[in-house]
Amino acid sequence: MTFHSRHRPLEAYFSALEEAGFLVEALREPGVPDHAIASEAGRRWQRLPLFLHLRARRA
Repeated sequence: MTFHSRHRPLEAYFSALEEAGFLVEALREPGVPDHAIASEAGRRWQRLPLFLHLRARRA
């Protein structure tokens, strides 16, 4: 299986939400917890957030 990834700045996501009439109420970027790391090589995944959780509501 091959995954192709594209980097998009946070501004792109927020601009799309704003254009659609949403107001962001909360934003979280949960990291990978220590207990989920199986090897030292896996620690590299703690350097950047893998998920973006946000709550938005129609303005």
